[in-house]
Amino acid sequence: AEARHLLREELGRASAVLCGCGLGRGDSVTAVVEDLLAQASCPVVLDADGINALARNIDILKDKKAEVILTPHLMELSRLTTLPLEQLKPDPLTAGKAFAQEYGVTVVLKGAHTLTAAPGERVWINTTGNAGLAKAGSGDVLAGLVGALAAQGRSPEEAAACGVWLHGMAGDYAAGEFSQYAMLARDVIDALPRVFADNDR
Repeated sequence: AEARHLLREELGRASAVLCGCGLGRGDSVTAVVEDLLAQASCPVVLDADGINALARNIDILKDKKAEVILTPHLMELSRLTTLPLEQLKPDPLTAGKAFAQEYGVTVVLKGAHTLTAAPGERVWINTTGNAGLAKAGSGDVLAGLVGALAAQGRSPEEAAACGVWLHGMAGDYAAGEFSQYAMLARDVIDALPRVFADNDR
C-alpha cells in the first residue's frame, strides 16, 4: 500500500515510467500495475513482471490514460493473448500486430528479429543484434533504452523501434569485443556511447 501511495505521488513528475524489471509476482504487484495504468498520463513501458501482472487482468488496458509500450518475448505474448505458443510461433508478426491494434499499444516482440508494432499498418523489423542478447539482463537494458527515448518525447512507436535498433547495434559491438558467448548485459551498456558516436549523436 505504501509503494502504491508513493507511486501516485511521483507520477505527476514523471516524463515516462518503466515498470516490471525485477518487480516479482503476486496480487500486490498486479495492484501496482493496475494503479499505474489507471493514473499515469506519461508513456508507460511494461517489461517482464509488469507484463506478467498485466496478463492477470488484461482488461485494464482498456481504461488506460497513458500511451503504453509492452516488451514481451513470445512466451509473454502467449500469456497476454492466452493463445498457445505453438499457435504464435509460425507468424509472430501477425500476432504482435493484432495485439497492438486491439489494445491500442505499441508492442516490442523480442526475438531473433525483434518486431515493433503499433496501431496501424506499419511494423518495424529489426536487423541489428545477435544471439548474445539472450543473456540475463539484456531485456532490462532494452526496456531502459525504450523508456529513456519515450521520456525525451519520442512517440511510442519511434522510441520502441529506435531503442530496439540501438540495443541490437550495441549488442553487435559487444559481441565483436567479447564474443556472443562471453558478452554480458553490462557490455551492451558500455557499447552504447560508441553506437551514438558512430552515428553522429
